[in-house]
Amino acid sequence: MPGVASHSVGAERKPALATLLSHAGQTTVRILAVNSPYDRKDLLKARGYRWYNGQDGRGRCWRRDVAERDFEAEISFLQAHVSLRPVDLPTQRITARERYSMKAPS
Repeated sequence: MPGVASHSVGAERKPALATLLSHAGQTTVRILAVNSPYDRKDLLKARGYRWYNGQDGRGRCWRRDVAERDFEAEISFLQAHVSLRPVDLPTQRITARERYSMKAPS
């Protein structure tokens, strides 16, 4: 059975392992779309947000991890299409150190 190293991904058909390694060190930002209107849930799902049930006491909300370079655009999208007003949403910056730590946030 072929492994990940032999697969290609993307339009350029880059090796999957090379793609994984190049993305491993990138910083992401977890956006917590708290207090989002219920009628916007399908829009959030389509945008890649996942429901978090708050099992660790941090509260229930929609959340998504985005590349740091895409953060401002994502906040603009949320303000224009979900909250319909300026919002100051909780975020969490995640580096490779946090992502691959045994104590990494889920």
